[in-house]
Amino acid sequence: MKEATKNTLWVVGGFAAILIVLMAVQVLFQDYIGSMPWAYCTVFFVVFALLEGFNEATTDYFKIKANEVYNGHTVFRVNTFLVLLLIYSQTNWQTVGCLICTYMFLHDGMYYWRRNDLDNKVYPKKWFDQTVSPIAFTDKIGIGKLYFRITLFVIGIIGLIIFNYVIK
Repeated sequence: MKEATKNTLWVVGGFAAILIVLMAVQVLFQDYIGSMPWAYCTVFFVVFALLEGFNEATTDYFKIKANEVYNGHTVFRVNTFLVLLLIYSQTNWQTVGCLICTYMFLHDGMYYWRRNDLDNKVYPKKWFDQTVSPIAFTDKIGIGKLYFRITLFVIGIIGLIIFNYVIK
């Protein structure tokens, strides 16, 4: 199997898994997607976080290749803030808080995967790698480490289920 096919299957499989879990939760609580703006916002946010990681990795790759000094974190974080503000207008602060918890796992995972895709000498663990030369504030204080990202992601997903189903 070619590398491009594997990479495509990895991404499609991830989205399929997210969709299946979302549908299973809906069936479990007998509340379906038509009445859940938080579900639409969650899918939108997942796509946004992945695209943001992809864009940031591509930008950084070409920045490094051109020997330029550019830190785009401010612009990317402003984008994230605006998207979260939009999501807050459709949902509630609990949903936004849970999505913030999932952001680093999705964004950083896509970032490391894309950087490896562009240059396979960088981030050999792909999605599950972590930086050794932190620029982002969260990486500098250690929250960007893999186990923190996974823990926050799980907390965010569980929080989405609790806040939008259990204590509705």
